[in-house]
Amino acid sequence: IALVAASAGPAAVERAARNFLRTLAPLSGVSDALLRRSVLRKVGDTWFVRFDRVTVRGAAVDGAYAELRLRDGFVTLIRLETHPLADGAPVARLTLAEGTARAHAALGGFLAPSATLSASARAVVVPVAVGGGWEYRPAFKVESSAGRGSRWLSTVDALHGDVLARESLVRWTVEGDVLGSVEPRTVGDTPAAQALPYLRANVGGAVVGANGSGHWSWGGDAPAP
Repeated sequence: IALVAASAGPAAVERAARNFLRTLAPLSGVSDALLRRSVLRKVGDTWFVRFDRVTVRGAAVDGAYAELRLRDGFVTLIRLETHPLADGAPVARLTLAEGTARAHAALGGFLAPSATLSASARAVVVPVAVGGGWEYRPAFKVESSAGRGSRWLSTVDALHGDVLARESLVRWTVEGDVLGSVEPRTVGDTPAAQALPYLRANVGGAVVGANGSGHWSWGGDAPAP
């Protein structure tokens, strides 16, 4: 599907992407007003365009989005994870401050008694798989910090105060290998994994270089961005 000229700039690409997604509204179940741009970036000849799904109240629907990929102006990928029924989520019973307090109480067992937590929080809607369908719950995303090397992101149910999920936002030493699938000797050979030396990888916002064997490591002791 030809969408824009290959030379189109970001404003034209976003406009064309939105117009195209409007034609898919019967499939996505959401209007353009419920799509908030989160990614609009060109890499080489390819545009990556993503809109996060929000409710009529402006809360993000966790993990919901509409995404397009354009190469030389042609649509090469369409992803719709828009959760059209998310606006049916009940109204939160807890306040943002109460949700933050629940997140911090659940972290208490991992902290020294003298630790002090700071936090930022925002309201979201979380899709929860139930049977063969979805249930939508109001929730809070709470990012908590107890200083260097101690950061967490908690998802707190805004109806009952349960912590639905928690993850560390800190990366310590990580390492890996840059591999590629190649045909070892000639065209038509069975593809095999091969190390790709001297390439660079983006790790938590830091650029690291692979060695001659394709191996890279990052030993930052600061929280990842």
